[in-house]
Amino acid sequence: MILKILTATLFFYSLSSCTHIQPVQQKTYSKEVEDEFKDIEYDQKRVLNYYRSLREKNWKEYKQGQSKNKRYQAPKRSRKPRKRKAQARTKVTPTKPPLSAEKVEELNIEIHQNLSYFCMKNRKTKKFSDKEECNTFTQNIFNKCREKYPVYRDRSAINCVKKKLR
Repeated sequence: MILKILTATLFFYSLSSCTHIQPVQQKTYSKEVEDEFKDIEYDQKRVLNYYRSLREKNWKEYKQGQSKNKRYQAPKRSRKPRKRKAQARTKVTPTKPPLSAEKVEELNIEIHQNLSYFCMKNRKTKKFSDKEECNTFTQNIFNKCREKYPVYRDRSAINCVKKKLR
């Protein structure tokens, strides 16, 4: 019973809350807009009639143009010559000027300090139990780096020694 009352109440409530839809009125335009619409429609009709009359005049040619042999073909594009890739050229790096005698002496001192430090650090290892063994090992490294970099132009000789002492 309660269910019937509840559904009836909801039904009447939904009817009372409906908004009434107003009928759609036809839009009115000014005379200038109406004239513009007519001109557009007239232009479309005029163009359609013009092409229709052209087809009627040349109907046989128009039909023949529909055959498979007379399909439209896009004009062939002319091929442009491809650009050749630039050949890999060896990069010429400008050589640095040699360092002054004072700077060379400083670099030699730093190299010998690195060699001495290496021997001091590894004095307790089995490989370098004798001091002379370590000195000959480090002197060989110094000679190899000296052959690789005979003229000191930067710190590359020091970097070579440090790298080989690792």
